[in-house]
Amino acid sequence: MTQRAVIYVRVSSTDQVKGYSLDVQERNCREWCKSHDAEVDSVFVDAGQSAQTTKRTQFKEMLKYIKENRSAVQIVLVDKVDRFSRSLKDGATLHFALEEWGIKLRSVKEHIDETPFGKANVGNMFVWAQLDNDMRRKSTTEGMEEALHSGRWTFRTPIGYMPGSKGKLVHDPVRAPIIAAMFQKAADGYALTDVVTWAKAQGLTGKMGGEITDSTASKLLRNELLKGWIEVPDFQVSRQADFEPIVTPELWNRVQRVLNGNSESLMVPHHRVNDKYPLKGVIVCGTCGKLANASTSRGRNGGLHAYYHCTRGRGHLSIRCDTAETLFLDVLERLQPAPARILVIEECFRAAWDTKNAGAIAERDRLERNLRSLRLRKTRIMADMETLTSADFKEMYTAVNRDIETAELELTGAGCEDLDVDTALGYLQHLLWNHHNYYLSSSLEGKRRISKLIFPDGIKCLKNGFGTAVTNSLFNMLGDESVPKNDLVALPGIEPGF
Repeated sequence: MTQRAVIYVRVSSTDQVKGYSLDVQERNCREWCKSHDAEVDSVFVDAGQSAQTTKRTQFKEMLKYIKENRSAVQIVLVDKVDRFSRSLKDGATLHFALEEWGIKLRSVKEHIDETPFGKANVGNMFVWAQLDNDMRRKSTTEGMEEALHSGRWTFRTPIGYMPGSKGKLVHDPVRAPIIAAMFQKAADGYALTDVVTWAKAQGLTGKMGGEITDSTASKLLRNELLKGWIEVPDFQVSRQADFEPIVTPELWNRVQRVLNGNSESLMVPHHRVNDKYPLKGVIVCGTCGKLANASTSRGRNGGLHAYYHCTRGRGHLSIRCDTAETLFLDVLERLQPAPARILVIEECFRAAWDTKNAGAIAERDRLERNLRSLRLRKTRIMADMETLTSADFKEMYTAVNRDIETAELELTGAGCEDLDVDTALGYLQHLLWNHHNYYLSSSLEGKRRISKLIFPDGIKCLKNGFGTAVTNSLFNMLGDESVPKNDLVALPGIEPGF
């Protein structure tokens, strides 16, 4: 009696899919059917799927099919048992299920039957298939770990890079410049949504050509690979990569502070930038204390006018932008430092800078001593090479090289800042005495920086002008006695960013 067979073929890699493996497996199975008086019922093909689990699309379809048609199917045929499963547990379980359904598992290249020896042989095949799989995984893992420790990246290539020669990553000539500009915009305080909108307009897409989303952009801006740093805790790898970063570590760190809400940027990071609304994010509704919105409305004469307004209730803030800016300039003009008090700031500034540089110099000296000691240790290891075993020498040499590399990176980042204090103080005084003129002559970004510097928590505004303003305590400390106290309410301490 002719039996009906279901053929299952599988490969686990895309290279095999492109090759002839699937065709060869199917041809072998069909020839087996001819020589064993069996008729091919159907063929199920899994291309590029691993046999480590049963979560394979066509494999599940095959199990469903033979379960529903077990009266019409007598054989499940594979080229080799490892095509069916590479797991001892899954293979044995599935083989038992086939037996329960009255269906036999057969292999073109291996002997399987229902005798005790044949059943034992199937179990051995699953054992060897899993052992081979485990050994390959171990070899692959060790190779990945060694590559990671040498600074190469072995996982999925991130957006902005392309695979290069010898496992190194190289910049994607299209995406990398756009991503670098995204970091700069994020560091400057642009909202994430605005950064994504800009990147889309430049043609940035995901790895598979899909659209960049806010979520994708957020992950991209937090990816340490883009600053040339590999961090893989599972392999205990934390080191500089051997490929060129897309952004500098300094820029990457600035973006992290913005994303974490600790930006040193004086811009308001979550407000859209528009030339019509230079005080957006600064003006606060005098009635409810919330930041005002900004929009353009058409007047009775048909003209368009920009307004700052609050929509939280009737009678809340509504003021034309040009009027608000005139009133704001009047507030700036009255913020003049008392000349005698600037001397106090000079003394504090000089003392703080001297203390900061003294600590930096001491730290740099310590790092230089440590680096000299490590290099001396490397020299001694090289001298003792003939007396050490190959394994000991390799371990010691690798370890000291890694320590030297780390010490050099720490020393590079510990440079003392070279500053002409007198020039800096001169600029500081000039800025404090001329912030009104600076505001008038600045770009939109400059105006927002100046207004946020002086009024970090915003300035309350009513229809007839600005009321109580919570200002930077440095300006309050330097303020002229003629400035009304209800205009300047001091904050505790001096702003650290200044």
